[in-house]
Amino acid sequence: MKVVNWMVFVYGALVLLGGLIGFATAHSLASLIMGVAFATGIITSSLLMFKGKRSGHISALALSGLLSFFFAYRFILTVKFFPAGIMCILSLLVFIVLFKKR
Repeated sequence: MKVVNWMVFVYGALVLLGGLIGFATAHSLASLIMGVAFATGIITSSLLMFKGKRSGHISALALSGLLSFFFAYRFILTVKFFPAGIMCILSLLVFIVLFKKR
């Protein structure tokens, strides 16, 4: 179970990194704000999971599912594999692992 907790933590760090890269390359304030907001929620979820709290697992599942849909939508609109396609696949993988571990 600790592997899943670490996976969620790293996923949160990657979401944060994506928001920072979006801001640095495209000067997108929305990417920065949403990246920080979602990363905070995901990393907090992973910390709750480390403490054995079920709420951390549920919130990480919900956030990864929400991001899966968001990035799938963005990929359909832009047809750009980076960042939308990669983040869609990554979010979906995290969602599936969390769903199986419930």
